[in-house]
Amino acid sequence: MVDEWMNLMKIRSSTHGDLYYPQDEVETDPPGETYLRAERATDAGAVSELCSNQSAFFTAALFGRKPWAMQMVDSSGKQPSGVFKGKRKWLGAYDECKDIIAPINYEAESQPYFTGKYCTATIRIKELGPTLPTMELGVCVPSGCSSNDTRILYNRGIPFITIGKAEKVECEEKKDDFDIKAIAAMSVMGVIAVFLVAGTTHDIIYPKSKSDYLCESQISVGDDPRLEDSIARLATARNVPPSTAGKCLLAFSMLTNSRKILSMKQAPGSLTVLNGIRCLSISWVVLGHTYNFGLGAVENMADLGLAKKDWEFQVVVNALVSVDTFFLLSGLLVSYLALKELEKKGSINFAMFYFHRFWRLTPPYMLLMLLYVPLFKYWGDGPMWAKDGYEYNSCEDTWWTNLLYVNNFVRAYGLDKMCMAWSWYLANDMQFYWVSPLLFLPLYYSKVLGRLSCLAFLLGTTITPAVLAKINHLPPTVMGGGGDDSSDANTYFIEYYIKPYCRMGPYIVGIILGYVLFKNKCNAKMNKLTVLIGWCSAIFTCLAVLYGLYDAMNDNPVSDNVSALYNALHRTAWAAGIGWVIFACVTGYGGTLNTFLSWKGWLPLTRLTYCVYLVHPIVIIWASNTRKTLIHYDVVNISYLFIGHMAISCALAFILSLAFEAPMMGMERAIFRRGREPPKLENVDREEIEMEKVLTQNRTISDAVDSTLADGEQNMSGGKGNPYVYYNHIDEETNDTNSNDPNKVKF
Repeated sequence: MVDEWMNLMKIRSSTHGDLYYPQDEVETDPPGETYLRAERATDAGAVSELCSNQSAFFTAALFGRKPWAMQMVDSSGKQPSGVFKGKRKWLGAYDECKDIIAPINYEAESQPYFTGKYCTATIRIKELGPTLPTMELGVCVPSGCSSNDTRILYNRGIPFITIGKAEKVECEEKKDDFDIKAIAAMSVMGVIAVFLVAGTTHDIIYPKSKSDYLCESQISVGDDPRLEDSIARLATARNVPPSTAGKCLLAFSMLTNSRKILSMKQAPGSLTVLNGIRCLSISWVVLGHTYNFGLGAVENMADLGLAKKDWEFQVVVNALVSVDTFFLLSGLLVSYLALKELEKKGSINFAMFYFHRFWRLTPPYMLLMLLYVPLFKYWGDGPMWAKDGYEYNSCEDTWWTNLLYVNNFVRAYGLDKMCMAWSWYLANDMQFYWVSPLLFLPLYYSKVLGRLSCLAFLLGTTITPAVLAKINHLPPTVMGGGGDDSSDANTYFIEYYIKPYCRMGPYIVGIILGYVLFKNKCNAKMNKLTVLIGWCSAIFTCLAVLYGLYDAMNDNPVSDNVSALYNALHRTAWAAGIGWVIFACVTGYGGTLNTFLSWKGWLPLTRLTYCVYLVHPIVIIWASNTRKTLIHYDVVNISYLFIGHMAISCALAFILSLAFEAPMMGMERAIFRRGREPPKLENVDREEIEMEKVLTQNRTISDAVDSTLADGEQNMSGGKGNPYVYYNHIDEETNDTNSNDPNKVKF
C-alpha cells in the first residue's frame, strides 16, 4: 500500500511540484526540516495557510511512513469492484479517519497538532459513460482544511489518486450547538413530558379518578345483600367523575393510554376484518419504502433494474396500491359511521365533524414535525449523513402547507422540496374528508341523487388521470414501464401521484361500500354461485393490478394510451377487489380469511397504524444514512431491513401515540363530552370484587362483635355498627344512596 502511494507521488511530482522526497532524506533529515521542505513544496494558491501547513506536515509524515499518515491514506475511499453494478459511493473508512490524531512532534508522538476530517468529493468521470455520471469519494484530510481547500487540493492530486475532477466537496464540520429552533422544540417536548409524568402520577395516586380502563367483570355475588351493597358502593366510589381539568390531566396518563393501546377488546359491532387489512397494508407500505427510501445507501443499483423484471418483485413495484387500501378504509368508515349517526340523530354537527378530524390527525402530525425537522440533524453522523438535515430549508417555507393540508398543491415543487414528503397522503385524505358529505348525504336522502353524485366524482377521478398521463407521457408506474423517458419520477409524483383528483377513486369505492353495509345492516344473503363469482372477480382484479405490468417491466413498455388507461383505472379496480373482501367477510362469506383478518392480535398494531405511517420514513432515513458502509440489496438483506424497520417503527409509534396522539384524543373527549354518563358498575376490577368478598366476611364477624358490645340487641345489617359508613361521603356527593338504577347493581 505505501509503496503504491510512493510511486504515485513520483508520478505527481512531474506536474505538481517537488512532492517526492527520497527515502534517505526523510530518514536522515530532522523532522522540522522535512516539514519545512514539504511546506515549501506545497503550492498554497487559494488554499488557506492553515490547511497548507497541515497538508505539508501530513505529506512529510507520509513519506516518513508514520502510522497516522498512512491511516489517512487508508481511510480515504478508493476504487472498488462493482463500479459497473452501480457502486458510485466509495466511502472509505469514516471512523478510522475521525480517530486520527497527528502529533506536532512525530518523533515523540506527542502534542496533538490536528485530527482527521472526513470529506465527500463529488466527481464526474467521463470514462465511465452516462450511466454513472458522478461518483462520491470519501477523502480524509487534516482538520484545518475547509471544503474549498479540499476541492483544490484534490484537483491538484495532492496526495490522493485523481480519478476525475471534483465538482463539489463537502466536509464534515464539528456539530454546532443546538440552535434556537432545536431549543424551542426540546422545550415543547419537555412541557409534554411534564404533563405525561403528572398525568400518570395522578392516575396512580388517585385511583378514584380512574374510570376508563376498568376491566369488565361478570361475577355473581350470590344471595348476600351485604356483599352486593358493598360492591355497588365500591363501584360508585370508583366512578366519581373528575373535573374537566382533571380529565385533561388524566388524558396524559401513560398507564391508562398504554392499556387502551394494548387492549385486545373492541366495541361490539366493530368491523373486525378491517384490523387485519390495516396491519397488512401498513406493513406493505413500510416494505415499499424500505426499498425506496434506502436507495442512497445501495451498492448494486444496477441489480435493482434487473430485479424489477422478476415475477416476485412485482409486489414491491406495485406496493403503491397499499396506500389506496387506506383510502378505501377511510371512505368506508366515514360513510358507514356518518350514515349511522344520521339514522340515530337525524342530523350531523358538521362543526364537530370537521373539527374532530382535524384534531384527530393534526396534533401528532405537527408535534412530530416539530420534533423531527429541527432536531434530526443532531441524531446521527456518518459518510452519508446530511449535516443540515433532510428537509429542504428546514421546512421554513412549507410547514404551514402541511398544517392546512394543502401541501400536495401549494409549493409542491418536487420530492426534495416538500416538507415530510410522505405526508402527501394526509393532505389527500383530509381533502377527501372535506368533500365526503357531498357523497354520503345524497346517498342517505335519495338513492338517485346519491348514485349520480358518486358517479360524477368517479368519472372525474377516472378521466382526469387518464388525460394527465396522456399529456405528460407518464409511465404506468413510478418505476417506468412506458411513457416518455423524459418523464422522470419527480414529474410522475407531482403531476399525478399526489393529486386528489387522481387518487379519489378508492375513497369513493369506500363511500359506496359503507353505504351498502349500512343499508343491509352488515347482512347479505347470496347463493354459492354469486359468492364464487365475487371471489374470483376480486382475486383476478387484484392480481391483474399487481402483475399486469410484468411484461412492461421486461423491456416491453406499454404505449401512452395503455399507460393512461392503467393510471386511470388500476387504483379504483384494486379498491373494488379489496372492497369485496371486506363485504364478504363482514356478511359471513369470508371463511378462514375472515378469521385471520379478524384476529384480536391485530388490535394493538391497528391502533398504531397512523403513527407508524408518520414515523417509519424517519426510521428508514436514519438507518440508511447513518451507515458507514453500503448495503447490497437482495431478498435476504431487504427482509432483515424490513423486519427491523417495522419493529422500530412500531416501538416509536407506541411512544408517539402515548405522548402525542392519545392525550389529545382524551382532551377532546374531556372538553366536548363532559355530559357523558359515568361507566356502569359492572366495570369494577375483578380483583377488587374478590377482595371485597373477603373484607365483607371479616366485617361481618367484627361488626357482630362491635354491635353486641355497643347496643346489645343490634343485628349485623344495620345501626351504628354499619360497616359501609366509609362510603357515605361518596353517597352524599352523588346523592345516590337509594338509587334503583339497575346499572348500579347489575353484575
